[in-house]
Amino acid sequence: MFTVTALHYYAVPECEAAVLAYMGRVIAATTGVPGLHEFRAHRDTQGGALAGFSRWEHEAAFRAALAPIGSRAAERRPEWSVAPDRPLTLAGA
Repeated sequence: MFTVTALHYYAVPECEAAVLAYMGRVIAATTGVPGLHEFRAHRDTQGGALAGFSRWEHEAAFRAALAPIGSRAAERRPEWSVAPDRPLTLAGA
């Protein structure tokens, strides 16, 4: 199992809805991609960040899906964030 979590640090509370909508479009773009088990959006309970959480059969499946994942990148607005998005790629230990 291979897990990817992308942390999105949004600038102001008003940006949360825009970031969530963007994340939803990215998730929709990956529907049916081979090797994807789940892809969901999560909210930091302390505020200020959202996380896109995805689980893949293996790293190669994730790498093969980078085109649909990145297909919505032009919609991502820099003014939504106070820091760069932070992707975490995790393999089982």
